[in-house]
Amino acid sequence: MMKRMIPSIVTFLNLFCGFLSIYYSNQIGNNNLFALTISSMAIMLATIFDLLDGRLARILKVESNIGKELDSFSDLITFGLAPAFLFLNFFQYLLFQKGIVVSPVIIIVFSFIYTITAAMRLAMYNINTNPNEKVEYFTGMASTFAGISVAGLIGFNYIPTLVDDWWIKDFYLFQLPGNPVFYAVFYLFFAFLMVSKVKYKKSSTMLFNFKGGIGYILYNVGFFVFLIFAFRYFIIVMVITYTIIPVFRIFKKKKA
Repeated sequence: MMKRMIPSIVTFLNLFCGFLSIYYSNQIGNNNLFALTISSMAIMLATIFDLLDGRLARILKVESNIGKELDSFSDLITFGLAPAFLFLNFFQYLLFQKGIVVSPVIIIVFSFIYTITAAMRLAMYNINTNPNEKVEYFTGMASTFAGISVAGLIGFNYIPTLVDDWWIKDFYLFQLPGNPVFYAVFYLFFAFLMVSKVKYKKSSTMLFNFKGGIGYILYNVGFFVFLIFAFRYFIIVMVITYTIIPVFRIFKKKKA
């Protein structure tokens, strides 16, 4: 019985991260940048739990329909609702800082678009994916990665990183602009990538996989070293690289 509960517990940790992100994002309006950092990083942390629950279920041979449903509902909260609340509160904070007045109704409707596309993405994935079939490519960006992208962009300027402390005291090597339009454009961009026809390669095939030889081992070591010591830069590089890879793949096909 306990063995069956392990994957579900990990799924609930994913869900808790989404819950935590929503809670802290609502504190951003009080000029609480620590809350912004926690809200962003909670979404990123949830990706680890999202990656592990399915693998644990397969390893322990306790896969079930209820586990898959729990995973899907958790993903909607953590990667569909939490990023929307994070953007909504952060966007209002930026507008206030710039002295720009925008109707709350417009901000709410605009922010909700992301939740709609995330829900559609998860629903399409559930009905179009055979659980017994190995998936190499996703149609549209996975809600998990879209959530990382939004959280990474919004939290980038506020997440502490070890390399910044070592190299340049009290000064980040690079910062994103504080322009509300910049964040609004990218927020909408990732919202619609989830329901696009763009093919994205499943990114987790090499992660936590040490059976593919020295290449896989080096990949995992490099992944976690970069993640730990240069977290904010790791996120932004990963987001940019993964987002534009399909463009090169399409160009390569046309050239061939």
